[in-house]
Amino acid sequence: MSRPDPRPIDVVLGAMALLMLGTAVALLVHGFGSAALPLFRRHEPALPAGTRSVSVQEAHHLMKQRMLFIDARSLPEYESGHVPGALHLHPAELATLAPEKLAVLAGVPGAVVYCEGASCGASRRVAEMLADFGLADLAIMTEGFPAWERAGFPVEVGGTKNVDTSYPASTKAVATVSP
Repeated sequence: MSRPDPRPIDVVLGAMALLMLGTAVALLVHGFGSAALPLFRRHEPALPAGTRSVSVQEAHHLMKQRMLFIDARSLPEYESGHVPGALHLHPAELATLAPEKLAVLAGVPGAVVYCEGASCGASRRVAEMLADFGLADLAIMTEGFPAWERAGFPVEVGGTKNVDTSYPASTKAVATVSP
C-alpha cells in the first residue's frame, strides 16, 4: 500500500516550521554569549574622517578653552536646553545653507558637535559636512546633551544662535565658563 502524496499546504507548513526552528537555534548560538554577533547591540556609526570622539568631561574642558559648540538637535530641543553659547545647526538646515553663510565658520579653530547621544546620527552628519567644508579639529561629544545635563554642567535655555542670525555679529556664540 502506498502513502498518499502530501498536500502542498503540509509541505509549506513543514518548511516554515524547519525555518523557524533553524532561526531559533541560530539566535541561541550566535545571539548570546561572549562570542555573540552584534544582533542586539547598539550600532554606532563610524566617525567621519578627521573627527574625534570626546567625553562630556573632555568637552567641558574644551568649552573652557573657548571651543565652538554646535548643537545638531532639532530647534525645539535646542531651545529647551543646550550647552551655553552653542550654535544651533541641524543637518537638514546645514544641507540647504548657502556656502557664504558657512564662510563665517572658516576662521573657527575647531568645534564640538553634539546631539542626543550615540544612537543619534545628527552630530556625525553635521561634523561630516563641516569637515567637507574645510573646518578642522572637529570633535563629537558622542554621549550627547543628556549626558552633559546628567554631569551637572551648565545649561542655557532659549536664545537661538545660528549662522544666519548671531554668529557673524560677535564671538559670543563661543561660550566662556568660569572655573
